[in-house]
Amino acid sequence: MNTEKKARKTVAKSHQQEEHIEQNLLIRSQAEIKQTSSQKIELEARKLMVEQQQETEHLKATMLSRSKAEIDERK
Repeated sequence: MNTEKKARKTVAKSHQQEEHIEQNLLIRSQAEIKQTSSQKIELEARKLMVEQQQETEHLKATMLSRSKAEIDERK
């Protein structure tokens, strides 16, 4: 095999390796983006659940207070 053919094969192999590395980096980046998005969604869901729980507790406290007031008025 002459030098020119060896050089072409080496260059082709180098390009294949670079493409493989780029593809792996792209796959990793996409996975990382999905994970980050999932974490953000999960955090937002937790915040909304806490807010909903606080609103429920506030409503319970308000209803209890009103009930006590009505009972006191009847006495």
